[in-house]
Amino acid sequence: MFLSQSKNYLQVRRKNYIQTAMTISLPQIRAARAMLELTLNDVTQRTGISKGALSALETGKTDPRHSTVEKLQRLFEELGVEFLPATADAGPGIRMKKRILKE
Repeated sequence: MFLSQSKNYLQVRRKNYIQTAMTISLPQIRAARAMLELTLNDVTQRTGISKGALSALETGKTDPRHSTVEKLQRLFEELGVEFLPATADAGPGIRMKKRILKE
């Protein structure tokens, strides 16, 4: 099993088929980290993913493991990021979830 970058989406390849779930794209990973103003060190401390692996992933120098992408997606979603799938009119994106403040 390995991941490949195709049209900016990460896909898991297993034997003769490709599994595509709501997997986040590399630009979405970079955008989420920037939106949250997290440094590579911040993400490393929160996920256990090495700084070198994060840097290589964000620059497209390596295909990340599925587990790495899942850790990043989980972290960003816990911090309030919502990942948006591509539509007929727009590519994939991100936004912050609306937070309801209690009075």
